[in-house]
Amino acid sequence: ERKASEDAKLDALRLLRNLCVDNEGAKREMRRAGVAQVVCDALEPTRVDQCKVVMQVLCNYTLEFQEGQEEVWNVWFPLAFQNVLEGYKDAHVSAMAARTILHCVKENRAWTEKLANSQSGRRVMAAIVQVTSENSFDGRECESLEELLKLLCLEHGFYTALFHMVEYPPGKVQVTSAFSRCLAEKRERTTFSLASYELAKLIRENLDLAARACTQEQINQTESLRNPEELNGMPLLVYHLLGLLREVTQVEACYENRSTQKADILDQLYDTGILKVLVEMLVSLGVPNPFKLQKGYSEEQTKKPDTSESTSVFPSFHLYIGYRTDIVATLANMCFRRPCCQDELLALGGVEVVLSNCQVESGSPLLREWSLVCIRNLCEQSEPIRQHIASLQLLDAERHPELEGLGLRVEIGSNGKPAIRHYDALTQKPLEQHGWKVE
Repeated sequence: ERKASEDAKLDALRLLRNLCVDNEGAKREMRRAGVAQVVCDALEPTRVDQCKVVMQVLCNYTLEFQEGQEEVWNVWFPLAFQNVLEGYKDAHVSAMAARTILHCVKENRAWTEKLANSQSGRRVMAAIVQVTSENSFDGRECESLEELLKLLCLEHGFYTALFHMVEYPPGKVQVTSAFSRCLAEKRERTTFSLASYELAKLIRENLDLAARACTQEQINQTESLRNPEELNGMPLLVYHLLGLLREVTQVEACYENRSTQKADILDQLYDTGILKVLVEMLVSLGVPNPFKLQKGYSEEQTKKPDTSESTSVFPSFHLYIGYRTDIVATLANMCFRRPCCQDELLALGGVEVVLSNCQVESGSPLLREWSLVCIRNLCEQSEPIRQHIASLQLLDAERHPELEGLGLRVEIGSNGKPAIRHYDALTQKPLEQHGWKVE
């Protein structure tokens, strides 16, 4: 009898769910009956399937129905949502809860602020993010949560608060990805202030921590997972933090008429020492190799940086395609008309590091172009940097096994300019006497 009663209750919930679809008359009748409280009282702790249907009822009920949104918000927020999310910990339940909450707050500014700024609202969002991030979903399942997070990330302080509430690394990846996309989509019309030392410190500390945590063993286990969308764990968190850093610096760099008296997020980032972290990450990668990661070349043929005596704690390998480019692009944004950043980069030896990246590298799209932009930004307003670059001299040419296998070698001529010389593949003797020297 008990099982029959539970099945009958489940069928009744399914009927309510179906009645809500594109039927405003049915919704009004349900509003008069207090359906939000009815389905809340019908929940049983051990029936996950029942909870799924209840969340589907709420989702359909609140869709484009303001009276239903008010009822659900008053009955369910925040305690009922907390109990359901923390009690069941089901991915589908969390996804439906995110969609229901989005229906309620999307057109209600007061509720949006309450969800973003109250401890209870952040606790609800942390529970949703944590459960959904630990489960694989297709894009459609995550659409509502992504939209909800982007809406809430417009509220000052929400991203940093939620970042600290969710666990490493999947939850932090999801909120960072949403914040980065929010900035990218609203770059031209961003009205909220990014100037927050807490935000700057969060980015700096977690980028440092995540990059140090990426080990060679992790990459070896996923050698073929070079595209960012195929990453996981700490490398994925590094990807999203660097992406967020690029967007934050690009947003602020767009404001050419900013007040010199008012600190912005780039000033805050500078105070955290982020430039030193970025330069060290770039130095750890060594000099770009145009043959690296390119099809047709084995690992033995590609030159790897010598790390036998290195004290660097950052990866000496590419975490993903475009990893080196993201670092250089961030440096370029930070040095745009920022004398303090320009002077700091010069003191760290970063000018030479950026110059060494002004070349093509397979696996680093647009590396040369971003390096040139960075050099332009450095030289635009800094006479010491222009003089420093002018004083640099060409010391030696890098040797590539691929060229030497063809009997070619780049050497520095007596005039101080590079020259291509042909060598006999067997004797390794130059072939100038046969007219093969090319300068």
